[in-house]
Amino acid sequence: MLTKKKVSSNDVDEAWSSVQGKIKRGEEKNKKNLSVLMMNDAESQEVPKEEKLGELAKAIKKMVDLEDKIIKASEDLKLLDEEYANVQKNIIPDIFDEIGISDFTMVDGTKVRVDRDFTASITEMNKPKAFAWLGKNGHEDIIKHDVVIKLKKGETDTYKELVNDLCLMGVDYNDKEYVHPQTLKAFVKEQMTNGSDIPQETFGIFPIRITKLKRS
Repeated sequence: MLTKKKVSSNDVDEAWSSVQGKIKRGEEKNKKNLSVLMMNDAESQEVPKEEKLGELAKAIKKMVDLEDKIIKASEDLKLLDEEYANVQKNIIPDIFDEIGISDFTMVDGTKVRVDRDFTASITEMNKPKAFAWLGKNGHEDIIKHDVVIKLKKGETDTYKELVNDLCLMGVDYNDKEYVHPQTLKAFVKEQMTNGSDIPQETFGIFPIRITKLKRS
C-alpha cells in the first residue's frame, strides 16, 4: 500500500530552485556553444579575406616589377637606337669612305650600301625667309595651311563657309602655315641633288650618310 508523502513549501522551493539552476546552466551552455559557433564562422570568413589580401599584394608587386622592367627596357631601347644610329650614320660610312667603296656584300649574302641623304627643318624664326624663298622660286605649292576655326555650340555648319568670309562673319580663326616634314625632306633632297642654290641655313639642311642593309 502506497503512502502519501506530505510536501512542504520548502520542498517546492528547493525543487523550483533546482529546475531554475538546470535551466540557467543550459542557457549558459547554449550561449557558450553559440559563441564557439560564431567564432568558427568568423574564422572561416577571415581566412578567404587574408588569402585575397595575399593575392592582392602579389599582384601589386608584380605590377611594380613589370613597370620597372618597362622603364628599363625603354631606356635600353633608347641606348640601342643611339648605338644603331652611330653605326649606321658614322662608323660604316666612314669605313666606306676610307676604303673608297659604295657597296659591299657579306659572305652570307647581306648587301650593304651607303646612301647620301639630307635632313631639313624650318624653325619658326626662319619661316618668313623660307616661305619667301619658296614663293619666289615657284615652290609655294608645297606649303600647307591649317585653318582652325573657333565655333560656339550649335554652329557646326559655319565651318563650311569659305575662309574669305570668316572676317565678315566675325569668327575667330588661326591660319597655320607649314611644310610637312616628309614633303620638305623630299623637296630638299631633290633641290640639293639638282644643284639648286637653296639656302641651306634657312631650311636647316644637313647632309647625312645612311647605311642600308639588304639581307638575303
